[in-house]
Amino acid sequence: MSAEDQISALRDAVRVSPDNVPLRAHLANVLLHAGYADEAEVEYRAALGQTPNDVLLQIGLAQAFWAQNKTSEASLIVDGLLERAAPVPAALLLAARLSLRDGRGDDAVGYYRRGA
Repeated sequence: MSAEDQISALRDAVRVSPDNVPLRAHLANVLLHAGYADEAEVEYRAALGQTPNDVLLQIGLAQAFWAQNKTSEASLIVDGLLERAAPVPAALLLAARLSLRDGRGDDAVGYYRRGA
């Protein structure tokens, strides 16, 4: 099954079951990895509307922002995730990328080491 076929099937499934957060999250992940970051953003936002504290959805949305060069939006999410007692590695790695993009190499190295 091609990525386009998979996306089409997942969209059909989400239309039938719009409140199914894991299904919507899967669609968002597939969209993001297929290069449709703007469409992934929409799906992550919809899923977060139902489960706003889901860390994996927040990271997914931040990654969608990153892919669209919306670094301010990605940074806001990542900053919130870094305030947690034990930030997840994916948040630390995205923080490293954001820091590197901002020219803060030392910060990037620190985040990368903590997340790797």
